[in-house]
Amino acid sequence: MDEMWNQFFSLRHDKPRTLQLQIRQQLIDAITNGLIGPNEPLPSSRNLAAALKVARNTVIIAYKELEFDGYITPKERRGYFVNEQFYENFTNSNEDQVKDISP
Repeated sequence: MDEMWNQFFSLRHDKPRTLQLQIRQQLIDAITNGLIGPNEPLPSSRNLAAALKVARNTVIIAYKELEFDGYITPKERRGYFVNEQFYENFTNSNEDQVKDISP
C-alpha cells in the first residue's frame, strides 16, 4: 500500500466505535478536506486490510457504506474511486458558504 495512505489511518482497537466506522470516518475526513481528490483510487480492500491489520470484511463494510452515502463509487475490475459528483457538490457547497460569509 502506498505510503500516502498510511497518513489517513489511526485505528484504535480500544475505542467504542467499530473499526469499520473509524475507517469510514477517516476516509470521509480525507475526502472532505481535499486530501483525496475526485476520481482518485482507494486501496484495494485486501491491501488496506493487510496494512491496517484488520479483517478484509471490515474494509469491505466501510467501503460499502461510503458507496451508499455517495462518497465513493465502484468501477468494475478497477476498484473504488472518490466520487467526482460528490466531490464537486461538496466543494461547490463550501464555496457558496464562503461567499455567504464574505463581506
